[in-house]
Amino acid sequence: MKIGLTILLLMGMSLLVRAGIDLQGYTIFTVPTSINKDSTPAYFTISVNKKFAIKIRGNPTTGYQVFLANDDKVTQSNIVKALNLTDKGTSKDYVTDPHPEHMMGVPGNYYFTFLAEQVGQVKLKFENKRAWDTSDSTSLEVTINVVAGDL
Repeated sequence: MKIGLTILLLMGMSLLVRAGIDLQGYTIFTVPTSINKDSTPAYFTISVNKKFAIKIRGNPTTGYQVFLANDDKVTQSNIVKALNLTDKGTSKDYVTDPHPEHMMGVPGNYYFTFLAEQVGQVKLKFENKRAWDTSDSTSLEVTINVVAGDL
């Protein structure tokens, strides 16, 4: 599956210019709602050596972005490997919803991509926050269970 071109400008800075996100061969897990104070934890299972993406609603034009808050713990676990994080911990891949040309403030989806490297369980903690304001954030916990063999 190839997801189309997205250009997003916020405060004069280009956050993302990607000529499509190639998710061919990925299992896509969609978080049922955007991250808010009432977010319910999610649980997904994937086979070892498979690639997967966590799809999360968001709208960076509001100043809020979705971050993988515990990327250091995820890396140390060696259970999954993050494939597309920026140095600040957000996804390099954000796609706005279809919209009329020149329409501003359109929400979309972040795609956080991972490789399941070994059998085990890991918790991914995603936060929706402004990078400069750590006092105002909401979070969502996603548990990934990596199993041997095919599902």
